Amino acid sequence: MKEKMKNFFKSFNLYDKIFLPVALIAITVVSIVFKCDALSIVYSIVGIIAVFSLSKGYFFAPIVLLAMYGLYSAQSYLQALYGEMIVSLAIVVPLQIYTFIHWIIKKRKGEDLSGKMIVRKLSWKEWTIIAAATCAIAVGAYFMLKAFNTNFLILSTASLAISVLANYLTMRGSKFQFLAYMGVNILCLVMWIMPLASGQANGTTFVPIAVSMLAFFVNNIYGFINWLKLEKSQKENNEEEKC
Repeated sequence: MKEKMKNFFKSFNLYDKIFLPVALIAITVVSIVFKCDALSIVYSIVGIIAVFSLSKGYFFAPIVLLAMYGLYSAQSYLQALYGEMIVSLAIVVPLQIYTFIHWIIKKRKGEDLSGKMIVRKLSWKEWTIIAAATCAIAVGAYFMLKAFNTNFLILSTASLAISVLANYLTMRGSKFQFLAYMGVNILCLVMWIMPLASGQANGTTFVPIAVSMLAFFVNNIYGFINWLKLEKSQKENNEEEKC
């Protein structure tokens, strides 16, 4: 076990060694300065670890993501961001459970690279279906969230639809999941800054979440680049096996 942990940390590159501690320290400092609530702090820390493990392509990433979305749904409910809560509990959590089971099956079949996810290319037919489904989800979500009197209706609707898209792409093992997640990060950053910008009494308590969204955005850029490398590595391995 000790040897496995040693090898795990040995696999970290310079970015990994800088990003993870800096992001966690930033969350801790901001939380202390603004005297933030425990839920915001725990979500932000778990979230940093979750997006980092996903960007590295670790197959256990969905488990950490489940914890992250559970905490996020609780915080969203408290702020009447029902779109965020619904997408987390009703859509993202089941998708992440399925994704983890799916990856475990693939891993047992020997279709992985030392515990890494498999990067796949989607067909144009599937992309067309995905685009149509995302638009349909956005329209349906708008009227549903409007009925719930959701705060920041347009932003929440867009975040819900793109979150579903991002999680579907994660399940399918597409590197483009990170581009979708970046879109969600920007939308969520705006939504969690709004209470502070509008002078809401407890607005400062959401600063750690806003900081974590910035960290998520940076890490998703890295994730996209890293998955390009994973894809190239897998392609080279497949070509070697054919020879």
